[in-house]
Amino acid sequence: MFILKLRRFFCELNLFRNPYVINNRHQIKNQYISTRIFILTFPIILLSVILYLSLSSITMTTSIEGINDELFRKLHYQYNDTLKCPCSNLSIPYQSFVSITTTFHPICSVDFDPLINALFKYTESLSNHHDFRFTAALQFRLLIHLCFSAKEILRTRLIDFNNTLFVDIFLLDETNFHSRVKQLIDGFFQIIINDFISSLQIIRVNTFINQFISGIHSNYKIIGERRVCRKKFRSAVYSCHWEFTTHSEKYARTCDCSSSFSCFSPAIIYDNNKTFIVNGFQIGCYVVESLLSSSLECFYNMSCLNQLLYYIELNTSIILQPSKKFHATDSIELLINELFVDDWYHSVDYKAYFTACQVRKCTYSYEDRRSILLIATTIVSVIGGLTTTLFCIIPIIIKFIRKQKTVRIRTVNHQNTIHRLPRLFNRQKLIKRIRLINLFKSVHSRTEFDIQNEFLSTRIYIILLLIILCISIEYHITSMSIKTLTIQTPSFNLISNINESSLKCSCSMITISFKTFIRIQPRFHPICSSDFVNQTLLNTINTTNNYEAEILQKRFYILSLFCQLSKQTLEFALDQLDNTHFLSPELIFENQFQTKINEIINQTIAVACSTFNTFINLMIDTNTINNLLSNDAIFQPSGAWSVIDLNKPVLFFNKIDHTFDNRKCIFSNQLGNITFDQFYTNCNVLQALMSSSLLSFYNIIHVKLFHNYIQNILYRPLEIPTNYLKNATIAYILNTLMVDTYTKSISYENYFKKCKTQTCTYKKESQESFIDIILTMIGFIGGIMGILHVFIKIVVQFLRNITRKTNRNISQRRDFWNFIHSQYKKLYSINTFGHFNDLKRNQIISTRIFLILFLIILIILTFYTSLTFTERFVEINQPSYNKFLSLNKQYSSSNLICSCSNIYIPYRTFLSFSPKFHQICSSVFSQTRFLDLLVHQTILLVRFYDYRQFSWEIFTAIRVFCDLSRKTVEEQVNIFLSATLISNQVLSEEQLQAHIEPLIQAMIQVSQQKINILIKLIRDVTYANQIVSNSFTNLNVEDLDLANETGSNRTIGLTNKRYGNCNCLTSSSCIIPAITQDNLNPRFSFDGFFIGCYILDSVLLSSMKCLYSQKCIDRAVVSAMNVPLYATDVFPSALNPNENSSYTVNTTFSDLFAKLMLETWNQKLSHSFYYQSCNVSSCTYTFIVRREFTYITTILFGIIGGLNKVLRVIVPRFVSFTMKILYRNKVTPTAY
Repeated sequence: MFILKLRRFFCELNLFRNPYVINNRHQIKNQYISTRIFILTFPIILLSVILYLSLSSITMTTSIEGINDELFRKLHYQYNDTLKCPCSNLSIPYQSFVSITTTFHPICSVDFDPLINALFKYTESLSNHHDFRFTAALQFRLLIHLCFSAKEILRTRLIDFNNTLFVDIFLLDETNFHSRVKQLIDGFFQIIINDFISSLQIIRVNTFINQFISGIHSNYKIIGERRVCRKKFRSAVYSCHWEFTTHSEKYARTCDCSSSFSCFSPAIIYDNNKTFIVNGFQIGCYVVESLLSSSLECFYNMSCLNQLLYYIELNTSIILQPSKKFHATDSIELLINELFVDDWYHSVDYKAYFTACQVRKCTYSYEDRRSILLIATTIVSVIGGLTTTLFCIIPIIIKFIRKQKTVRIRTVNHQNTIHRLPRLFNRQKLIKRIRLINLFKSVHSRTEFDIQNEFLSTRIYIILLLIILCISIEYHITSMSIKTLTIQTPSFNLISNINESSLKCSCSMITISFKTFIRIQPRFHPICSSDFVNQTLLNTINTTNNYEAEILQKRFYILSLFCQLSKQTLEFALDQLDNTHFLSPELIFENQFQTKINEIINQTIAVACSTFNTFINLMIDTNTINNLLSNDAIFQPSGAWSVIDLNKPVLFFNKIDHTFDNRKCIFSNQLGNITFDQFYTNCNVLQALMSSSLLSFYNIIHVKLFHNYIQNILYRPLEIPTNYLKNATIAYILNTLMVDTYTKSISYENYFKKCKTQTCTYKKESQESFIDIILTMIGFIGGIMGILHVFIKIVVQFLRNITRKTNRNISQRRDFWNFIHSQYKKLYSINTFGHFNDLKRNQIISTRIFLILFLIILIILTFYTSLTFTERFVEINQPSYNKFLSLNKQYSSSNLICSCSNIYIPYRTFLSFSPKFHQICSSVFSQTRFLDLLVHQTILLVRFYDYRQFSWEIFTAIRVFCDLSRKTVEEQVNIFLSATLISNQVLSEEQLQAHIEPLIQAMIQVSQQKINILIKLIRDVTYANQIVSNSFTNLNVEDLDLANETGSNRTIGLTNKRYGNCNCLTSSSCIIPAITQDNLNPRFSFDGFFIGCYILDSVLLSSMKCLYSQKCIDRAVVSAMNVPLYATDVFPSALNPNENSSYTVNTTFSDLFAKLMLETWNQKLSHSFYYQSCNVSSCTYTFIVRREFTYITTILFGIIGGLNKVLRVIVPRFVSFTMKILYRNKVTPTAY
């Protein structure tokens, strides 16, 4: 029964019923056909729209405030690629979240003082220099110093590390954060170890190259032969002429200290006829080499340790705890290579970092399907437009098709059809039809005035509809939106060919080892692969017993050491680079990648070269200041002099000329019968060689002349280098680590593979899709047609009524209250369902329910739509700097994105330094022209403790401090400024400052620490080796027996000098105040200055007090000058005590040099220059706003149309159904 009723209902259903068409069976049939086509078409289209809206996705952007670490982890897990949480605090000190703890080898905790004090007496009393007790005190003292240096390096560097700022604009997730921090810590330890090892290695090589003589006779003994002694005129004092040579020590019977610094013998204690081998320890040419080759095996063997204590007569116990990392047989050099660190660990507190970051909100984007509410809203809007469109189109199509069919049936022949078809499209008939269109036809009002209103309303309706429709279509077609497109698992070829500036590809592997994609192959200067430095040939030369051949052998061997040292330094730097991880959260594209990696490689090489040459130059300078005695200063054919006067024997060898004038001590290029081109062989080996070139070694004629001294060896001339001139000095070659060319291979493909890119996204500005525009317009048409249909009829009728009333007599006007009453009755009896086949009472009830529901739903949807927010994108092309500042002030850094056309910006383009040094560095006291006037040959006029003997060395130290500080600052600043800031987005001034400032502070601290740590190492090693000063400030020459016959030979004994109660054997810091005193002038003090064991140590402990007093300068300084003041234009003036300075008059040079003689670095950062260098292409910013009026209107129009259609279908049927039920129950409604 129900099925029959349903079948009859659908068969009789006519959605296109026209009350004016009653008897026209053809049109009624058209209505039924249109209804059935509508019933079939409407669900299909509606279902298609629903499927499209349900299955298609849109990009949503969401902001969340009140972020905690747990919520952040969840968000990061879900929205890893798009999640951004900007930090309010961009710069976070590492000490806020990192804790590093180190434990050192137990040997560094042992109290060696009792042992060392007991051993020093053997150093002074033993005659057997091969007895371990003779050098043991110095070895243990050096071990303490090395432990202390290692601890101090780590302590100071840890302070530096803790104060360094961790800078990032956005909060990092825990995995990336730990990876980044671990990389920084590993790099931190590796850099410290590398610096320490390199520094110590250069000091060791410097000591051997110059063949410095040890005062404990461990490498050379000085042999003197007295020639002539004459009694001075009218004096009982003799003056004797001595000629000196040296005898090199041998260890392990065959190893000679003149040809190798790695000569060792087992440490043995000789006690009467007994011998005791101290397990693990060695003795050799230099104390430092002996210590490094030794192990701590004896300290872990109680029997050996007790025997050692027994032989040094020490009643104490030494307990050495076992090491966690090292073995008893490990050499001390191995311990040093690990900075004596037995164990270290770091803890990273991610929660502390999260808290310090101060995240206020996070934003993330995601692609998601539309919500049910959004789909429902869109469907409602589409229903109205779709219903209206189908109601308009379907009848026309059906009418046209069925009319064509009718025409064909009635046509008798083809000729008649040809004549009738054109009449269908007759222009006049078409115009007439258009003029007779009436979209507001009503069966209730058929007066002439009403019909005119309907025609006028129709025309206004069509015109307004077309205008609004054109505007809406143009708006949707021309409006642009930014869409995020995603590429899954992109290939290398795709990434190489795609050209999208906004393309971003996240890396699955964030940290990538450099060695996976770079290969660097250096080609060194041809000298490093030549016959001249071949070790076999060098050993052959060493057996010739020829003076000239030995000189050449030493120079060649030094060149081979330079080659080895350069290779080691560069290999060390490149290994460190290989083991460093390249941090790449996002894939860097090839051009940028090549530029970035080349910058890193060049920076690594530049730092290695700078560090190496700074060390070499510092070694030369410290050699100069301390005036260290070299074997080459004695081992000369012309001999040396000994002067005996005042019954106090004093020994002076040829003084090394530090001013690089034409003295033959430096610039003699004559060796036997051969004259070298720019190759010098005399006196200070290192200085002479640095000033030399290899020009002679390219010439086959010169090379053949070598055979006069070197038999049975055939040398080949050097090959011509690629990037060096033939006459390039050794110093210049060393400046580039002796590397001629570099072959660099950077594989972007390997980097891409290691990056493991899973997804790439890029933003593209595009128009709305055709389907989206069609759907929007369908919904819009339904709504606007419904609104226009209601309001136009009312407005036209109202205006025309006013016009009619104006033409009537005023007396005929209705009373105002009557008018209100009539309008109320009309409103009370309003019926919008007059066409519905139902009782009028039901129609009025349906109208009222329809209006109430329509208004309620419309108000709710209006509020909902107007209160929702959307993200707006705005782009500004090539904004000026002032415009950027305005935007940056208005929008946060997370919303404002300004893209740089130039993403690689050298620091020097926006950062500058103007360092201000202490005034002494610009005074006459640090100038070479002042040093040239100081006394060199006043030995017979002054006493030993008169500072004027050392005035040249003292002021040379000041000059060296200033020059070295300037050079260090200049090099470090140049290296820093040559680095590149890589960013594809403009940083605000605060962000740029936060990024640069910690880097500057780190650079300042590292610059200061490197030089000062190296100075301390030099002092410690020089003291441990007991290197003889040519000024004999640390050692005394034993009394020479004048009764010995002429021609007798003897070993010249050396004893340690004392300053007060301080012995230079036990400390290198023994000093006494510097004074001037001779037989002609009264004694007075050089205030603030000291003399002691080594000039360098003395100057570091001195202050500039005298240099602030003109009176002191006139008495102490001027008296040390060679010429009177009136004969020179150099006038030493006192320093200005009133000048604004961070130092006092009593500040020591040690404290001053610790700050690189600087008052301030004076760095200046220009954000405007940075912005110009960035070359901003465009700025885009986003902001959250409520939906705009156009959008709200469009949505509401669509909703009105759909809502109108839905309610018009549902409400009357619901009312009719309800009334039937009431009628059946005989319930009569009380009102309507």
